[in-house]
Amino acid sequence: MQWHARWAAMWLLGCGGSDEAPATPVETANKPGEITQPNLMVAGELNARAAQLGRLFTTRDGRCYVRVPPQEPLPPGAKGKTLTVPCTPEMQHPSFVACGFGVLSREPDGTCRCRPWEGDPPPPSHPIECPSTPEAASASPTR
Repeated sequence: MQWHARWAAMWLLGCGGSDEAPATPVETANKPGEITQPNLMVAGELNARAAQLGRLFTTRDGRCYVRVPPQEPLPPGAKGKTLTVPCTPEMQHPSFVACGFGVLSREPDGTCRCRPWEGDPPPPSHPIECPSTPEAASASPTR
């Protein structure tokens, strides 16, 4: 099994409930590499990605972070480390905050869904308001 598939399986087995915050960030990434934000109007995953760190997630209080792959398997119930990173303007939209700790995606029919990544097993995906432009995102408080 590839290391990333093994890591994903271990992480999914070792995460807590959906109302819990991710593991306490151990440090802040001042230079996460280039952060790219997918076009919010095109079908697919909408979470931003840092070139060197991977997918960005938003907490329910509007901070952004990435998950740090563990160097060794995590015991059941343990959470991996996270790294705080700057949020893109798009990820400040209330939809990303409402989908805290999850992945937001736009479906081919134009609707959006939140796929939680916390929980054992994670709760099913659910419909959520689609994020719009950075201008709309900037209407929410900046974190």
